Amino acid sequence: MPQSIVDFRNRLEEYTEKKAIWILVWSRNPSLGNLKSWSSCLQVEFTNSSETFTFLGFTLICGRSRKGGFLIHRKTRADRMRVTLARVKAELRKRMHQSIPEQGHWLQQVVRGYFAYHAVPTNTWAIGAFRNHVIAAWKRSLSRRSQKGRVVWARMKQLAVDWIPKAVILHPWPNQRFDVKHPRWEPSA
Repeated sequence: MPQSIVDFRNRLEEYTEKKAIWILVWSRNPSLGNLKSWSSCLQVEFTNSSETFTFLGFTLICGRSRKGGFLIHRKTRADRMRVTLARVKAELRKRMHQSIPEQGHWLQQVVRGYFAYHAVPTNTWAIGAFRNHVIAAWKRSLSRRSQKGRVVWARMKQLAVDWIPKAVILHPWPNQRFDVKHPRWEPSA
């Protein structure tokens, strides 16, 4: 057995006593990502053979593209989105009696900032859901300003068009981002 495997096994034994470790084997075929085949090599008991994990605010999912090829889907972590929405609702409560343009400008900045990080390919539904939840929270906040003043959805849709950015993907696909040719790399440069 190679020395690297022995070292790795020793390191795993140190950490498995302290806390549970989840090791995920990624493969181009999601059905081949079976962790039990690795358990004999590493002598670690695997209890989760899930093909998802969370990293940097995203849930990464091993899946297929529309053409049937291997694709890693990135989806916003639900717990992070809930926390952000709770903060937006609390701040809307504080800003309830500001003018609509002031609230709209602030919400525009919040949604743009959220999209600047989370608007990655394969995450369109999650950022669209975030935008819709922000609009619903803003409508609720505006409707609570007075006893009679309910904001109807027709008015709210117009405010959303005016102030809240559309949910669009802002980041390129990883293969487009990493395949950039720089002049200093090309032989003719």
